[in-house]
Amino acid sequence: MSVRAYSAGPAAMIGQVIRELGIVETVDSMVRWDPGQCRRSPGTHVLAMLTNVFMGRTALYRVDEFYELQDIAVLFGADASADDFNDSASGLYESSSPDDEVFFIAHGYNRDHRPDLKQFNYGPVVNGEGIPLLGYASDGNESDKVWNRRVIEELAEGFADHLTNLVYVANSAAVTKGNLDLIAGKGIRFISRLPATFAQPIFCTLARSLLGISGAECFARYCDVDRRRYSQGPEHLIWE
Repeated sequence: MSVRAYSAGPAAMIGQVIRELGIVETVDSMVRWDPGQCRRSPGTHVLAMLTNVFMGRTALYRVDEFYELQDIAVLFGADASADDFNDSASGLYESSSPDDEVFFIAHGYNRDHRPDLKQFNYGPVVNGEGIPLLGYASDGNESDKVWNRRVIEELAEGFADHLTNLVYVANSAAVTKGNLDLIAGKGIRFISRLPATFAQPIFCTLARSLLGISGAECFARYCDVDRRRYSQGPEHLIWE
């Protein structure tokens, strides 16, 4: 007789909290699926992925490999197996049309260096304490530039009474002419990194409108010194 040891950890407790929040039922009620083709419901797959993440594993693929080392019967029932959560099983719920109302699962820029896998994006917006304020699931090939614009619009609408106390901290994808025009129009303060590909003439044009300085002053204060600083790392600017 062979004996297999499991390191249960907090997986069972995490799973129970997710169930009590009603996430499984909510997902099952919103996603179309065929019980004849799927061994587990989409809500159960979300439960498996969330438990996987909260146990410290950030990748959302090869989830079955994580559950090979867990007591799967305790987590999902005696008839469950780790293979129920392989990539093929999870892919049964993917969208088939870019016109779907929610999001389109597609090939896109993969930060885990797996361009062979389809994906969807999820972007949370948190406050300084890490508490989520907003979150969006979006197409797998949506750019961060588009995502940032959506967040800026939502911040301006949902936090209109608090914009004077709000500072939006974003990556360099937020720095586009359209996004900066929107930020200036909404009166939002933000911190970001100037992209290395951002042309100096465009930057000075935006700096003149946002900071109220002349082109010569912009060049002297930012563009000229940036040439020397690029070799030492990116320059971070705060615009108000």
